[in-house]
Amino acid sequence: MLDRTIPFYNTIMKCSDYTYSSVELPDGSWKAILLYLSLGFKLQKSDTFSHYVNEFEKAISELKKIVSKEQFELLLRSSED
Repeated sequence: MLDRTIPFYNTIMKCSDYTYSSVELPDGSWKAILLYLSLGFKLQKSDTFSHYVNEFEKAISELKKIVSKEQFELLLRSSED
C-alpha cells in the first residue's frame, strides 16, 4: 500500500534480469523501492524511459529522512548513472 502521507518523487529502476527491465515508481512508494532492490533492480540517477521524468535527487533527499541509516546506505550502493 502506498503511504500518501510521505511526499515522494518519481524514481526509475532498471534490471537486466527481467523481461520488463524498467520500472517507474509513483509517489509514496518508497517501500516498493526496497523490494525492487532486493530483486536486483538499481536506482537510476539520471536515466529515464518513455515520458517519465527522473526525480532521483529529490527522491533520495526525501528518503534520507524516512529510512534507516542501513537502508539509505543500500539505496546509495544500489544507484547508478
